Amino acid sequence: MKNKYIWVAGALFLVTVGLWFVKDQIVAKNPFPIHSVDVVKAWDFPGIYKDAGEREARAISEISRLKGLLGKGEYTDYTLYVSIAAQYELLGDGKRDYEYLGKALILDSEKTGLAWHNMGKLMEKLGAYESARIAFGRAIKAEAAPVYYLSQISFLEQYFPTDTATIKEARTAAGLPPKNLSSDE
Repeated sequence: MKNKYIWVAGALFLVTVGLWFVKDQIVAKNPFPIHSVDVVKAWDFPGIYKDAGEREARAISEISRLKGLLGKGEYTDYTLYVSIAAQYELLGDGKRDYEYLGKALILDSEKTGLAWHNMGKLMEKLGAYESARIAFGRAIKAEAAPVYYLSQISFLEQYFPTDTATIKEARTAAGLPPKNLSSDE
């Protein structure tokens, strides 16, 4: 009877450790989970290089070249991951674009806004608007660059026009005058 309890306790321990490991792997693979209100209906979209011809072959070749540079030190892996993601975006492969932007975010999500900005653009393209909104905000939090404010403003004005406080805040931070909402109606 005592052996049975030892086996059960051991099995529970292994399951707990296994679940902890799997959870960590899922988090590592998905550092930016899609917001619960968003539904991505299709990860693929019309890529401007998805032509079954020369442009597509060039993007695939560039992906291979960039992957070969990972870990070599010539470029940061962050830059390479963002560049690989951009090639997948040209091919219309949203899932791989998301995957490689996630890898960049694992390396730097606090000091550089590029991967966040590109994640916002991807989520917008996929129709995951709340996720896009969060990503644009995180781009600015990481790096308050004017281009990130402009992207956020454009996005908010199109998809969240009633969030006037955030729009006004972003316009002010970007050095733009407040938008006169009454003249746009």
